[in-house]
Amino acid sequence: MAESSGCAVRDLLPPSFRRMDEAMDRAQREDPEFKTKVLPGMALGVAGERASQAVRGVLDTDVFELIAGAWAKALELRRAADEADKSPDKTATVFLGEHELTAEVHPIAEITFGALGKLTLRFTLEFAAKLELAEVTITDHRIVKIGRSEGQGSAVLKYGDVELHEPLKSRKIALHEDMLLKRPIDIPFSG
Repeated sequence: MAESSGCAVRDLLPPSFRRMDEAMDRAQREDPEFKTKVLPGMALGVAGERASQAVRGVLDTDVFELIAGAWAKALELRRAADEADKSPDKTATVFLGEHELTAEVHPIAEITFGALGKLTLRFTLEFAAKLELAEVTITDHRIVKIGRSEGQGSAVLKYGDVELHEPLKSRKIALHEDMLLKRPIDIPFSG
């Protein structure tokens, strides 16, 4: 059983974010504490590099964990989880055919400028996937395991309405053996 698919969310992003300086400038202008402060020359540029590193670190999550979070909201899986509650072992395996999904996550970077204070940036990662097939195991109203799954995935990182990079072509994402989720994903009750 695999611990990961080998594809992290950050692998769907380019090596650098060409508009991070614009995002840092905008964050400074919008922050009530920072908009009146004068930062040293290259401080925003260095801070932008640090913010990029911090966001990449947070997005070092397996892409199938993000997908499982989107699946947990689907009515079909909520119903399957409800049915599994009635079985003796409280487990169900659901086989999903071709489908599309989207998810948003909001990584946050906090950059401290010494005595000037801390600037908080809330980014938005828009993720989209088109899966050809997927196997999902549910126990106790939680997605606990993902079986064979494959498809295409892409992501765009934004700060507000500023896209930090050009959208990349979708990338193949696949899971060829069962993956036990490190943190099972709760499925809301359908009733």
